[in-house]
Amino acid sequence: MADIWDDIVLRHVSGRAVRPEWKGVAAVDEDSDQTVVDEIDQSIVRAIGAELRRARANAGWSRPELIKHMQTRIPVNTYACYEQGIRQCSIPRLVEICQALRVSAPELLGLALQRLELDLDRSGVRIDLRKIVDDERDELRPLRQWANNRIKEQAHTADSDKPAVVHLQWAVVKEMATFCGVPERWLLNYVRDFTPECALPA
Repeated sequence: MADIWDDIVLRHVSGRAVRPEWKGVAAVDEDSDQTVVDEIDQSIVRAIGAELRRARANAGWSRPELIKHMQTRIPVNTYACYEQGIRQCSIPRLVEICQALRVSAPELLGLALQRLELDLDRSGVRIDLRKIVDDERDELRPLRQWANNRIKEQAHTADSDKPAVVHLQWAVVKEMATFCGVPERWLLNYVRDFTPECALPA
């Protein structure tokens, strides 16, 4: 799991050369800008914290209630610092929290990066089909039909209040934009609109 965190740091430093170090601390080459590294690292920490908060809210738990479901009884203030992006959550601790919430750690991490609009071309995007179905923009009419068909084919829950989330590669999203006659520069706007509210229980 540590390799995953190091890979994230390695990828997201604006194309600059980065050497992953132990415990997720990135050391940059002499010609790199440490400030950029720190800012991106902190953005990721905050985004992960926000996803933890959304997932916990979706579970209907307070912070103390969540901790009661964890194997490690960490202080409530420590967990609060994770959610607020004040303190970096280690990979083992993140996995433990996600297990308590019954959500996938890679899915939660993927959503965090998606909201930051990082690594979309490699990681793809998570899309809530029901948000597409509810969108009334004329140019997305073919996409609405596709979303309806996916919901039926994959036997997603009949409860229209619950999300129906699919994971799409970025190349597929670009092809959909072409099919709908939508400029590629609009893609990120649509991704923002259709991103799930939170990581869902597995």
